[in-house]
Amino acid sequence: WFIDFDPVRAKAEGRPTGLSKEISDLFPDSFEDSELGEIPKGWRIESFSNITSFKNGFAFKSKDWTESGKPVVKIGNVKPLILDIDGCSFISDDIKKYDEYLLSKGDILIGMTGYVGETCLVPKLDKMPYQNQRVGKLIPTKDFFKEFIFSFTRQSNFKKKVEEIAKGSAQQNVSGKDILGLHFVFGNEEILKIFSDSTSDLFKKILLNFEENITLAKVRDTLLPKLISGELKILDAENLIEEAGI
Repeated sequence: WFIDFDPVRAKAEGRPTGLSKEISDLFPDSFEDSELGEIPKGWRIESFSNITSFKNGFAFKSKDWTESGKPVVKIGNVKPLILDIDGCSFISDDIKKYDEYLLSKGDILIGMTGYVGETCLVPKLDKMPYQNQRVGKLIPTKDFFKEFIFSFTRQSNFKKKVEEIAKGSAQQNVSGKDILGLHFVFGNEEILKIFSDSTSDLFKKILLNFEENITLAKVRDTLLPKLISGELKILDAENLIEEAGI
């Protein structure tokens, strides 16, 4: 809808859009020139800042680190699509002064150093993590912008633009201002609402699948050593799972 403008091309060529009449009517049937090239007629170029704000992470100090507790997301944890907390550092569960940097399920994170422009979603975790410096969080200005924002940042062109901004320094770095200054083609809010309605279940499913994989991994790690050693029989497995709180 927003990259190749398939519904607009279909209407311009007199072909069915494959969409309901209600949705199809929201798209124009011709194009016009813009600074970003050919775009649907009546659509406009907007700054990313019009649909999202940006929050930097906190610069945790070495004295804050502990052997266990709540994980702290660093730049290396921002992997494509879903956050990976392997290798995280930790801070104590008892520290509350950093709670404004606690992440929530569904948050959109973006790498600001090194692998700049990489984005991921935060899944539900046993202990929700903190956001460290050089990890940015994109906060939609309206809830129904979220699916579009994440989809937009997953496009190769987005990452390419961010990487171009970061060139010229010894280590690739971008700022929140750089990210918010990027441009995109905006149709109207009604189309974004429909896009959100059409894709929100898919994003929920992506997160749910990841969370179920974590649960299965816990079951494996709990049962397999005991099964191999002979300590556990299959009939005992269900009780052990309950004891482990899985």
